[in-house]
Amino acid sequence: MVAGNGEFNFSKRTWQRPRDVSPNSGIGEQLTLMRRLACCEIDGADFARSWYAARSRSLEAKERVRPPFEFLLDRVFFALEDYPIDPSDREDGDITEDQLRAAVCDALVHLDKL
Repeated sequence: MVAGNGEFNFSKRTWQRPRDVSPNSGIGEQLTLMRRLACCEIDGADFARSWYAARSRSLEAKERVRPPFEFLLDRVFFALEDYPIDPSDREDGDITEDQLRAAVCDALVHLDKL
C-alpha cells in the first residue's frame, strides 16, 4: 500500500516473533489454536475451521508478520490445504490428522526459536 507521498504505509500490526503478538488478534488466535491442536485439545476439523476463520480476521485487519514467522504460518496454511476437513472428502495424497498435528508441532518448535 502506497501513501499519497509515495512512501509505503505499513500496518501497525507487524510482528517479528510470536511473543510480540497481541492475543486478541487473528494471528494470536491462530497461534493459540496451533498450541491447542498440538496438545490434543481440539481435533483437526475444529482446528482447520477455526484457524481459517482466524486467518480471515487477520487478513481483514491487515495484520502482518515478518519472515521467518510468515513462512512458518504459511507452512500450516499449506498443510491445511492438504487436509480434508470432512473425512468423506479424503483423496489420495491428503494428509491425516496425525500428519497435520505433526506439521503444526514442527511449526511451533521453529516459532518458539524466534
